[in-house]
Amino acid sequence: MAPRADQAVIDALVEDARRTMGTAEGAIRRLAKRHGVSTATVQKYTKQVGLECGDTAREQVKQATRAKNMSNAARMAALAERFLDIAERALSDTEQTYLVHTFAGPTGMFVEHVIPRPPAKERQHLIISAATAVDKVRMIEDRKTEASASEVDRWLASIAGTPGEGSK
Repeated sequence: MAPRADQAVIDALVEDARRTMGTAEGAIRRLAKRHGVSTATVQKYTKQVGLECGDTAREQVKQATRAKNMSNAARMAALAERFLDIAERALSDTEQTYLVHTFAGPTGMFVEHVIPRPPAKERQHLIISAATAVDKVRMIEDRKTEASASEVDRWLASIAGTPGEGSK
């Protein structure tokens, strides 16, 4: 059995825990190191006086990571929306009138002419642009789905042979 901590050390530990609770300095490991006791001792005596000491530094990192991931998810959603707008505009442009212009004749006269819709090559470029934008949206949505599925869900899907998340 480990030796019992001196009462003066315990009192100083509890007072320090009260003073630093909720800060990085109030983390269990830091308290233990400052007072020369184990983390179990810190937990035992702080719990006895009703203090909940946690590893706040680790928790702060977890919260920051969660916030960053939420920020990234919002940015990806906005990006997906922009790609859809691009796709809609490109497809809409395939049905609009098209202004053709050129320099013609020996005098180099500038000539403009409006045709009912873009030439075939131009329509092809617009359709490819729209398809690429839609493909990017699907990739973003697939990534969002994968990120929201838990490891267990993916593992179960891979065992069950379900197409989708687990068998990629």
